[in-house]
Amino acid sequence: MNKIGPAAFLSRRRIRIMFGIVNSAGQFVSQHISSVSQMIASAIAYTKGMEDARIQVVEERGVFFLQGYAPTAAAIEEAGRIAASIAGACICNRIEPAS
Repeated sequence: MNKIGPAAFLSRRRIRIMFGIVNSAGQFVSQHISSVSQMIASAIAYTKGMEDARIQVVEERGVFFLQGYAPTAAAIEEAGRIAASIAGACICNRIEPAS
């Protein structure tokens, strides 16, 4: 059986912290944020009337940014409502009307 000494454990923990946010349970918080971004993007993409919208969801420091283009002002507002229903108040809507 291979024993891991304290130095090896600390070294592994540092590597994990370098490449993602680790909560107190040792799980990657960034994986959760990524899945929330994917949930928002999927919900917007599958909403009726959003077929012509080109929207990306980007997370930065806990805020979800909606970027891209939507066909109407109503579609822009709807995308913001959808995102807020999933992620709460941490939404910045940067969607522009398509020309």
